Amino acid sequence: MLFTRRAAQLAAAGAGGVGVGWALAQLDRSSHERVLPSGTRTCCDAAHPPTPRQRALAAELRALVGAERVSEGVAQRGSRIGRGTALALVQPASLRDAALALRACAAAGVAVVPQGANTGLTGGSVPRDECDRPSVVLSMRRLAGSAAVDGGERVLCLAGTGIADLGRALGALGRESHSTLGSVFLNPTVGAGVAFGSGGTQLRKGPVYTERGLYLAVSEHGDVRLVNELAIDGLPDGEMPLDERGLALLARVQRLCAQPAGAAAEPLRTAAGCARAAHARDYASRVGDLDGSISRFSADTRGPCYVRSEGKVLLLASVHQTFERPRKRRVLWVSLDSLEQAAALKAVLLRAPDDAALARGALLPASLEYVDATTVSVVDGAGRALIAALRVLGMDGGALALGWRMKGAIEALPLPLAPLLVDGALYALNGVFPDPLPPAVRAQCAAHGHHLLVELCDYGAKEDVAAIARVEAFVAERTRAQPAGERASVAVYECPTGREGLMLNRFRFAVAPAFRTYCVGRGQQGLSLDYALPKHCVHAPALPGGVTPTRRLRYAHFGCNVVHEDLAFEPGVDVHGAKMAIKRAVEQLGGRLPAEHGHGTEYVAPADMQARWVAMDPTNTLNPGIGGLSPCAGYACSR
Repeated sequence: MLFTRRAAQLAAAGAGGVGVGWALAQLDRSSHERVLPSGTRTCCDAAHPPTPRQRALAAELRALVGAERVSEGVAQRGSRIGRGTALALVQPASLRDAALALRACAAAGVAVVPQGANTGLTGGSVPRDECDRPSVVLSMRRLAGSAAVDGGERVLCLAGTGIADLGRALGALGRESHSTLGSVFLNPTVGAGVAFGSGGTQLRKGPVYTERGLYLAVSEHGDVRLVNELAIDGLPDGEMPLDERGLALLARVQRLCAQPAGAAAEPLRTAAGCARAAHARDYASRVGDLDGSISRFSADTRGPCYVRSEGKVLLLASVHQTFERPRKRRVLWVSLDSLEQAAALKAVLLRAPDDAALARGALLPASLEYVDATTVSVVDGAGRALIAALRVLGMDGGALALGWRMKGAIEALPLPLAPLLVDGALYALNGVFPDPLPPAVRAQCAAHGHHLLVELCDYGAKEDVAAIARVEAFVAERTRAQPAGERASVAVYECPTGREGLMLNRFRFAVAPAFRTYCVGRGQQGLSLDYALPKHCVHAPALPGGVTPTRRLRYAHFGCNVVHEDLAFEPGVDVHGAKMAIKRAVEQLGGRLPAEHGHGTEYVAPADMQARWVAMDPTNTLNPGIGGLSPCAGYACSR
């Protein structure tokens, strides 16, 4: 038996070696035939050399935050697009150090790129060489920590706190965090979530939103001002300079978040009379109203400046609502014959029997996700290795996040095949890994073209039972309407164990990385879009004439009608032109693009969003060049 197992392992390794060799040969040939989007722009350093003050800045920053936390000449690459070289990368370990570093950078006249875990997808999280002055990356990753507020009903978080880390800390209190993202295994930061308005898969919670923040902004005169809107009892609210009083406030917040989230050494309470929200209070009622409005999108100008700021102010800390953990979770995989049927079931699940129940989200599913048949096929053909890693290493950061950073480091190497090497190997080895779907779900996928992943929860009133009854009534009605003897147009599989539920969630979360692996392995170009459609919109946007992808994947946060669309093209196709044509098609349906990944350097923001950012950052010190704005100091030049 041992010999047989060993022989099988050797055979698999041999097959994998052959596969990798084949993949490298394919990559070597195809890398000369296609262009993958890089986000790289022309460097301006020769035309705009650093000033003496800027050349001395790295030494000044070392004196402020410590030599070990400043690196010079750092080249960075974004998760999907964008790359550039920073004059310095600064990793402050305290709020005080972050504030002093920003003040020094503003005084030196450099551009500052705030950065969390560098998981952004639209290029706005890394330096860009089109800027007219040197850039400094201000990494907030070390500014991590949280503290319970109001007995755990809310939580105070430093901006660099990882979403996965926060979830673990709140688990000890029997609470859930405000945000669940598809990239949770990369442990993205709380602050970045606020800056992008991320999330929304959790229908009861909504996207990341808070009106309680602590942040820094650069004034029109280049001064750095501190603004406290945390609304915590005992902390002075309002705007203040970075003097002794302001630095003392930062030190106090730092100390509060140094204790575990459940510790009670210094119990925190919301200030009396506070009316500021710590989450999107009306989201549950809005998402269930299937009218012509949009649930959420990146250019929404509502809320305080730090929400969807995309780095135009520097968020230091924020207060967020926490949520009760369910007593029970039930996961369904519902397969249907048409997108119209899927939309009809969504209406059944989102429309509560009475307005009061809808307003408090009592009967909403926890989440409602959609994938089409092409998405299932591509993930099965290119995502098995990632799904296996998620199964072994978990979805809450840690080892997998480290592996992802190593993948990024390999892709950033100055070698011809470096950006393609890892994904090429993953594609070649895909068949070595086990089937990522349970047999019953696999059978449903073979018979139907549209699929919903539905999570239902019991919070004490058997809400899951009521929702299941509505699903069963929907299926019964559809079955009665069919001619006798026909195959059922709807099939429902309920996961018998929590393990299977996690299995299906891993499959859904693997889509975006699997698509890149597919494109690299097949020698294709790739285009990834996220857009929001009106809540009552059922149909997919028709592809404009001349846009002919070889594969079109559609998967969505179906409850809020935010769609992710991945399209593969043959080498030589004008991918940027296709993107703009699809953007126009989405807007003709009343939709908005982008929806949740931010504008970054990839998209031009509407005029009202641009004006909002300019008002936040009149000198264009922070994250210059996002959303189609000028990359130059004071917005003095055009793109």
